[in-house]
Amino acid sequence: MDNVSQTSFNQSTEVSAAAVLAALEQIVNSPEFGRIERPARFLRHLVETALRGETHRLKESVLGIEVFGRPASWDPRLDAIVRQEAARLRKRLSRYYETVKSPPLTRIEIPVGTYVPVFRGVAQRDEPVAAPAPAETPPSIRLTRSRRRVYAAAASVLLLIAASVVTWIWTHRTPAPHKVNPVAHDFVVKGRFDLQEGTTGGVKRAEADFQQAIDADPNYAAAYIELAKARLAEAPARGSTFRTEQERDSVEELSRKALQLDPNLSDAHALLAGLAMQYEWDWSTAEREFRLALRGDPSAKVEFAYAFFLLFHRRFAEADEHLSRAQEMNPFDTANMLDLSQARYLEGRFAEVREISQRLLALHPTLPAAQASVAGSYIWDGRPQLALTALDKVDKSFPALPFYRAMAHARAGQREEALAIIRPYEERYPNSGVALQWIAKVYALVGDEPNTVKWLERSADQREWQVLTVAVNPVFAPMENSTGFRALKRRMGLG
Repeated sequence: MDNVSQTSFNQSTEVSAAAVLAALEQIVNSPEFGRIERPARFLRHLVETALRGETHRLKESVLGIEVFGRPASWDPRLDAIVRQEAARLRKRLSRYYETVKSPPLTRIEIPVGTYVPVFRGVAQRDEPVAAPAPAETPPSIRLTRSRRRVYAAAASVLLLIAASVVTWIWTHRTPAPHKVNPVAHDFVVKGRFDLQEGTTGGVKRAEADFQQAIDADPNYAAAYIELAKARLAEAPARGSTFRTEQERDSVEELSRKALQLDPNLSDAHALLAGLAMQYEWDWSTAEREFRLALRGDPSAKVEFAYAFFLLFHRRFAEADEHLSRAQEMNPFDTANMLDLSQARYLEGRFAEVREISQRLLALHPTLPAAQASVAGSYIWDGRPQLALTALDKVDKSFPALPFYRAMAHARAGQREEALAIIRPYEERYPNSGVALQWIAKVYALVGDEPNTVKWLERSADQREWQVLTVAVNPVFAPMENSTGFRALKRRMGLG
């Protein structure tokens, strides 16, 4: 702590600087903060700067440079990193105070609309007062009272036992299943159909369907979780990899409401796990929610999602168990086969990537994702010319096609051709319209470590799903000795 003293603390409160610092240490070392470095560092900076009386430095343009390492030319209008991290910090603080058993005597808050923290004293509990010693009582009376106390204690024990039995029976009873309103069920079925369209219009219709299901049956858990899925689908439907804070909060709120109605709903636990993993990098919470999801009805989607979580942490043997279970449930499902292909790529099993993709093409000969996956296997195998030939068959509207071409050229040693393909996307940043990790991959294949790290950091700042692969993605293996690359992995809790 640099020169934080009692005399430099000038907030309008009776809380001392020492009390604030003690509370800060308790917070940043709690399980809610201790697993992830960035929110703890951000909170510490805000508090210590305020205690030094330098609140003029707690503004977005300064925090972006001092806390998040942005250059002096950084424009907050184009990069909302400070606002995003402040919103996450407020949520994390709120969860901390909701769950901590022994909260600090000083409460630290970051009000919405400012980055200047507020410190509030919390009233201490009254200390127990010793009762006065009773007057001396004759032996005969003491004996009688002693017996009464024994009888009263025995009666209390019996009452407690009886109450415990009743409580156990009540809490372990099998609740009557919710009888779904048929009208609500029909709206959910219609909403699922509309959601498959994948367009903005389809997503909006699906949201309206699910909301009507909720209106018809407010206790229908599936309607809430389907509406949560529709909220998640808004970003890809509009061609974006970025989800707004409002969208993420809505997904979390709907998932928790669904769990209130059905605590064993696997999809709700899986969605909460995904939010914790992608947007908070809160790996322990994500794993806990995934394990809860796995206790419910068997689900290939949940098995795949947890398998990817394990892959991100290089827990390959465990991941393979869940990948096998998922495949056994539905071996010919297109999405499952594509997920398995991606998993094998992350494991470096390129021949299997090609074999899975070719099986998929036997079922769907013109599926662009499978065609590109075959080409990708040739890129990683060091056969870029075969990759370029395979890419000629891919539908030109496939969004990732330019990046597969760029990577093939990079692998062939054709640096300028590769960079020329990705340059238009770089120039459109921050509205590139694609996952920024694609740009990082191309730079990795041409051996440009600074630009690889730069685009990975931007991908991380936008909380793209793709950046979660950073510690295991084969294309980034040559970056392992890069200081910036290792710092990014530590920042994400993957180092």
